Amino acid sequence: GFVISDWQGIDRITSPPHANYSYSIQAGVSAGIDMIMVPYTYTEFINELTRQVKSKIIPMSRIDDAVSRILRVKFTMGLFEHPLADDSLVKQLGSQ
Repeated sequence: GFVISDWQGIDRITSPPHANYSYSIQAGVSAGIDMIMVPYTYTEFINELTRQVKSKIIPMSRIDDAVSRILRVKFTMGLFEHPLADDSLVKQLGSQ
């Protein structure tokens, strides 16, 4: 498996939220979050994560580990062979 954050969860590591984004990214990734849900500030997240990896604040081995975990689950689920969802039961969504 792999660890995924809550929606905008990385922002809530500090109080008030997003107060020290650099620290939040470092703390979250270093704590073992493999996939971080960043719905709105994704360019800021990508830029800061890239900066921290290039500066060796976050080791590239940690990024490799996260990618390996995510890809292992996707391969196990067969998402590369069958990337589209089976929509045969879609009419039952929301029903009892």
